[in-house]
Amino acid sequence: MVETLSLTGLAAVPGDAKLLVFASPKLDLFPQEIDVLNDYMKMSGGNVLFMFDYDEYAADMDNFNRVLADNGNVMINNDKVRSEDENTHMPGDPYTILYSSGRNAVFTEPLQVVLNNSRSVTRLMNTKEWLTLTSLLSTSEQAVSEPVSASQEERPGPLDIAVSVENAGGMKVSKMVVIGNGTFISDSAYNLYGAQLYQFSSRMFLYTLRWMLGDDDKLTIEPKVQRSTVLTITESQTRVISLFLIVGLPLIIMGSGFAVYLRRRHL
Repeated sequence: MVETLSLTGLAAVPGDAKLLVFASPKLDLFPQEIDVLNDYMKMSGGNVLFMFDYDEYAADMDNFNRVLADNGNVMINNDKVRSEDENTHMPGDPYTILYSSGRNAVFTEPLQVVLNNSRSVTRLMNTKEWLTLTSLLSTSEQAVSEPVSASQEERPGPLDIAVSVENAGGMKVSKMVVIGNGTFISDSAYNLYGAQLYQFSSRMFLYTLRWMLGDDDKLTIEPKVQRSTVLTITESQTRVISLFLIVGLPLIIMGSGFAVYLRRRHL
């Protein structure tokens, strides 16, 4: 059963809560909520899924990052990921990127997921032996972390976009996944990218939930998706095609017409 839960005013997360999901939070945690969340993960072995969206007006999520660093040795950056490789982003839009993932601890099959305006996730340097971190989605070296603040500098890739954490350092083992995008599972993503690409987004979300809840061995029957042929072209190919349609094709038609005119003139 899925319910909306507010941590404000709670002394503890309800005992029957197997998983907490923070979907596209707009505000940072309150100090009291930090303690509730830490106790849930460290004492109860709670599982938490964090999905953060890019927001150019949002402040740094300092309290969220305190929880992420303490329980998973990661942090979410206040940035926007840009791809410099036209083979990995949508034509004319370097912020809508196609990410490819192989099989790992969470995903049982390779996935190709389209994410728009994603934030990067940083794995901190102070390694802790009781933490197992896995990069689920990452960019190539031809990507850039574009900070929201003008006072910060851009960081080159590769950049993590989604990271899973298994924490064996508490009273019970807890699991956490941090994704720098919360709109990939929304209706707007389906409308933008179509059923064929959206099915990978839904599988990514499904595999994440199964891993966190320990349901990897359960059979899942996925809905049938009407498949269509998708032609993917780069930005340079788009320019060539546009140039041919705007200039080349009219010239061919005009030339053919002129040749017919000359031929009939000499009949």
